[in-house]
Amino acid sequence: MNNFLQQVSNDIYNKYIKKNENICLILPNKRSELYLLKHLSEYSKNNTLVIPKIYTINSLISEFSTLIELDELTLIYRLFKSFRKHLKTNENFDKFYFWGQMLLNDFDDIDKELVDASLLFKNLSEIKEYNFLFDYLSKEQLANIELFWGTFKTKKTSVYKQQFLEIWNKLFDIYNDFNNNLKKESLGYAGMIYRDAYLNFSQNNFTKFNYNKYIFIGFNALNKTEKKLFSTLKKENKAIFYWDYDNYYIKNNHEAGKFISENLKNYPQETEFNYNNLNSKQKNAEIFSIPSRVGQVKLINNILQKHIQNNNLDLEQTAIILADEELLIPLLHSLPNNISKLNITMGFPFNSTTTFNLLNELINLQKNISQNNEFYYKDVVALLANPLLLMNNKDTAK
Repeated sequence: MNNFLQQVSNDIYNKYIKKNENICLILPNKRSELYLLKHLSEYSKNNTLVIPKIYTINSLISEFSTLIELDELTLIYRLFKSFRKHLKTNENFDKFYFWGQMLLNDFDDIDKELVDASLLFKNLSEIKEYNFLFDYLSKEQLANIELFWGTFKTKKTSVYKQQFLEIWNKLFDIYNDFNNNLKKESLGYAGMIYRDAYLNFSQNNFTKFNYNKYIFIGFNALNKTEKKLFSTLKKENKAIFYWDYDNYYIKNNHEAGKFISENLKNYPQETEFNYNNLNSKQKNAEIFSIPSRVGQVKLINNILQKHIQNNNLDLEQTAIILADEELLIPLLHSLPNNISKLNITMGFPFNSTTTFNLLNELINLQKNISQNNEFYYKDVVALLANPLLLMNNKDTAK
């Protein structure tokens, strides 16, 4: 049975590409774009094929905005300046960085969902104040006080809690200052770009809708800006939708099918595929009991070798899912030698890399230096044993 993207590529090719229609394809991310291109390229073996323009949803929406997206590090640094300005704090950037990432993600969600930030942060600060003022009371007491909220308060608030409340009370000022500074330079983060694009949709400005058909493929949960784009293009008869789902989740009112059910209702698709993968064939599951995490990845070698020898393993249709990203490196060292190509689509913590360890060992070497400028032998041994040095220096390896 062909997978979702294979069926979609076949349908798009026969309906639009063969007829040289003026279309563009929009997918949720770069990974799905890569696989769709692969399936479409299969039609070019015996035919001349012009691949239509392909966007991710972020890149498409940015087409309708005048703002230019900055990289995350620069955004967090600019947010840091707004943070220090309104909180009058001497906190350094290193300590702020993690907090800044969370703030930036929150601001991003606020704008993509088109939330009124002034009202949101006002309500949040009141909720936080409420929780902190009465955190020593029972649930029943809190329920009774909630009925009289606004007329009854207590003064039981520690210094640390008060500092935290001050941050919450300043969030809108930080958000507003951060946004205004970026707008002055026509810059922004993804959420700002989404909100700016939404304003253009609302003004019914269709001059940038340059394609006859915008084909949306494989989306699930949509934010308000995306819904506005979908609705606008649908109203103009310029939108085609392909939804990736299984009937099991729709017919059984499964919670995992909540967003898809809503999407099918609001944005119907014109082509129905076979969406009964869960019930179409028997599923086999094997469970292995392994005492250690590293033992798990070692076992994968044996499992893969067994299937490769029996010629019943399609590597392109095989996935290894790790519960712990730190197992990635042990896994790579445990894969069979006859697997020459890998497709890794997961993150990996920098503090687990050999580069991080090398930098950490250099820092320790300098931190523990004696007054006579002598290094502690354990720091020297750890540094010389780093794989990056061993890899590039045969004398060190000896």
